[in-house]
Amino acid sequence: MNKKNLLTVMLLLASSTCLRAGEKAYLHLDNSAYFLGDTLRLSAYVMDTDTKRLTDKSKVLYVDVVAPEGYVVEKRIYPLVNGRCAGDVYLRPFLLSGLYEIRAYTRYMQNDGQTNYFSQVIPVYEQVKNGQYSDLAIRKREVRNMGGRKCPIHKGIECVDGASSIMSNSQDKEQIVTASYNASTMMPYGVVTVKLKGQPGEHVSLSVLNGDNFMKDSNKGMVDFVSSAFSYSAPNAGKKYLPEQGITVYGKAGRLIRNSQQESSFEAMAQQELVPTLFLSNGYSQTKTTTDQQGIFATCLGKFMGDAYLQLKFAQLADSSIQTKFVVNEDMSPVLRKYTKDELKWQNTVQMGRRNVSVKHLKQSKSQFSSVCLDLIKEMDRLANEDENAVASTFSNLKISCGLLVHPYLCKEMGKMGAIEVGNSYWDNETDIPAGKIVNSNFTSITKYKKVILRSDNPACRYYSYLDSGSPASAGEWSVMNSGLALENPLPKRSDYSSMSMYPSLVACMILDTDHEWEKYLKYNQIPHTRYLKVSGFSSLLPYRLPNYSKSHPEHDYRRTLYWNPDLQLDENGEATIQFYNNGTCKKLHISGEGVSDDGRAIIVK
Repeated sequence: MNKKNLLTVMLLLASSTCLRAGEKAYLHLDNSAYFLGDTLRLSAYVMDTDTKRLTDKSKVLYVDVVAPEGYVVEKRIYPLVNGRCAGDVYLRPFLLSGLYEIRAYTRYMQNDGQTNYFSQVIPVYEQVKNGQYSDLAIRKREVRNMGGRKCPIHKGIECVDGASSIMSNSQDKEQIVTASYNASTMMPYGVVTVKLKGQPGEHVSLSVLNGDNFMKDSNKGMVDFVSSAFSYSAPNAGKKYLPEQGITVYGKAGRLIRNSQQESSFEAMAQQELVPTLFLSNGYSQTKTTTDQQGIFATCLGKFMGDAYLQLKFAQLADSSIQTKFVVNEDMSPVLRKYTKDELKWQNTVQMGRRNVSVKHLKQSKSQFSSVCLDLIKEMDRLANEDENAVASTFSNLKISCGLLVHPYLCKEMGKMGAIEVGNSYWDNETDIPAGKIVNSNFTSITKYKKVILRSDNPACRYYSYLDSGSPASAGEWSVMNSGLALENPLPKRSDYSSMSMYPSLVACMILDTDHEWEKYLKYNQIPHTRYLKVSGFSSLLPYRLPNYSKSHPEHDYRRTLYWNPDLQLDENGEATIQFYNNGTCKKLHISGEGVSDDGRAIIVK
């Protein structure tokens, strides 16, 4: 196969009549609503709209958790196997409650438009104590499609109607899997047995919940997903993708041309041979690709977990004196859809079990946002991708860097801010207020750190007090209450403050670069005609373990999800028996199970 044909296989830039997206995605979640501190678990189904079966085309699924205002809080990438995969998202306690959106899509799906993605709004309520789930509270945030918005940052975000479904004329009926259990035998911390009966060999994702605190939703289920076609309100961007067979990077290669005012412009270079090299912890792999007539390239990096480094390099240049640049396409950003009236009702009242429960509203400061964890090399590389001159000045100043990074998340200009150093496992394990070394953000380089956790929640911000003695040397410093840190000019006690202005609006928790990633990043990007960048592979799964109370049990257990299996298979007789331990209060189960049969029919557990 010659280079031109190889490129055609990897990146299709033909007319839309040659290639339709031909895929649609669906997520079965383990619950309908969540509380801060919960883990959201999902089972994904991607169907081929031509064959009406689970797809064998795309091998990569993208999952985003999107804040009410419209920015992405968490991103996941999962490997699809025969159109299926499982995933999870930990809803960290120091996020802010609100109506989040979870969406899922393949790159191939984007051919039919930027609203071709699965979307479901999930309410994430404040944490509760001692299983008091009826004490619902949520922050009233500026939802992306609210009228009369005053937010200068988010009001300009494009927001369209979501995809509309059209029922097909298919006569195929869903397959039913029956589920049964003996409610009279359910005891606190006792063994619960659920039996399922369906067709031999069927696969379903199964969630068993405490029925008394299950919150009823109005979302469309698997039957609608399988039997419906969809129309999309946003046109595609003109690019046509083939199904991804692994982690794929797209971009443009070209040269920088400077005018007499030393302003630079980018000019794409056609038919240039490139040598992408992927560096993993256990070795490296190298391939070749060629830019097309518009200077566009694509390289499939295969299947790998976690982060890796990619070096893009021109194989050879006729004129080695020119200044070259690689512009790497950012992760796909589907157009935001508007929330519906039914979805907005999650903020006011819900049906929990057999009763209606009102939701308490908490005030939301415009300077607050959902806490995010950012990889600094990826973020700085993204800025360099847009303007390499602007980003160079941020390396020496942590305060400027954090200001750039936090800007998309705020609904007003940020007030006082500062930084502390925290441990490497902070984002993974820590839920309490961070304690660490104070960092002078005016005189510290961002290249000391590999990650930053940006927190704007009240517990974090009120834990720190701004130290403003009027001295330039102390600007950006923090006084940490009860931390044992000695300061030359200690602040008065908290009760002496009369204004919240003494508290920061942002706490930047910095994780040190102990692996010297910045050193390698800066060094290798000095090599002429190359670009060295950090790329994301597949996301790992959090372990799911059922509790074992055979010998003893805790004093309290308020689990809402009692059992979860993203891929339960019935035996040769079409049967399955599952057992798990009850929590301390559940007397009635809510069983939710869905799947897609080999012949493309919906499977429902009843």
